[in-house]
Amino acid sequence: MKENTEQLKSLLLKALAATPNDFSLSEAKSLITRAIESVASVEAKRTKREASLQERRQAKSMMIQNPVSAWQAIEAELATERRKLEEIRGRRGRPKTSQDEGEELNNVFG
Repeated sequence: MKENTEQLKSLLLKALAATPNDFSLSEAKSLITRAIESVASVEAKRTKREASLQERRQAKSMMIQNPVSAWQAIEAELATERRKLEEIRGRRGRPKTSQDEGEELNNVFG
């Protein structure tokens, strides 16, 4: 993972500490604070991305080591997708209800 945000965060904290406590500079202080929060957000995303990558690597190595479990996992995913397709086909055949429209909105907007 990149470690290039620590120096930036340090400099922003120094700038925030060095900013005089003057009303006319309150906007500048809020912008520096927002920049610090943005850097923290980038660090959190990188950490999450790295953890996800590690999990994928472990899962892939386990599948390589045990092809039977890999086959079973693939079959389970295929069964799930088949169920989803059958559900969609079933909904196409019947008239729409208000509940179906609510489900569609939930699917679109999460």
